[in-house]
Amino acid sequence: NTTGPTGYNRLYDPEAFIQLAGFTAGKTDSFFNFDTQAYSNQSNFWGSNQGGNGVELFAYTAQFGNGLSASIAAENPQGHRMGILGNPGYAGQEWPDVVGNLRIDQAWGSAQVMGAVHQVRAQDVTALLGHPSDKVGWAIGAGMKLNAPMLGKGDYVIGEFVYSEGAMDYVASGAPATQTVTSGTFPGVTNTSLGVTADAVATGAGAGSMDLTKGWSFTGGYEHHWNSQWKTSLYGAYGK
Repeated sequence: NTTGPTGYNRLYDPEAFIQLAGFTAGKTDSFFNFDTQAYSNQSNFWGSNQGGNGVELFAYTAQFGNGLSASIAAENPQGHRMGILGNPGYAGQEWPDVVGNLRIDQAWGSAQVMGAVHQVRAQDVTALLGHPSDKVGWAIGAGMKLNAPMLGKGDYVIGEFVYSEGAMDYVASGAPATQTVTSGTFPGVTNTSLGVTADAVATGAGAGSMDLTKGWSFTGGYEHHWNSQWKTSLYGAYGK
């Protein structure tokens, strides 16, 4: 607590959930995530991984045998919101994010395809004007992990690709609503680039309308285990 002493204690709980007969209820990693970036020790800009922070959800996973499974989840949309520019912000939620995946886990590694739908609902501009019409954001992705025991016990290579319209948290979970980069190329000259990573931009007069933000990202890494206590990681990410 950086603001001084208070009369209560804080509890940080990134995960707290119950699993029973295929059901998962509580706070845990999104069922959209595949590359959780375990090879990294930093907070990453790109990717769907939320840096160890869970999201409240209720999910069911069906096991089909031979490592094949499918999951469907209702997840707290506030855990996946990136804001709406040009508007006071998100209004109260009406329905959760619906997330699904199809996954296979075998000795060679694992692979997954996943998707999510996300309500983009702005606040009223004024009580008289109301708010822009709601829109549905979405994201799709795919990932693969290949075990590499020939290089070292526990070694693996992993990668994930995500594309989204109006659900940018799945593309860049470490991003703010806007990303500004300023640089001086020549003396007296300053270059500034502004990239929108909010879910949508409100436009037009009155209540106006919303344009959904489009984006994609790729994350990947390789982790080599020298022994049970030492390991080295090589990883990177790119998006737009």
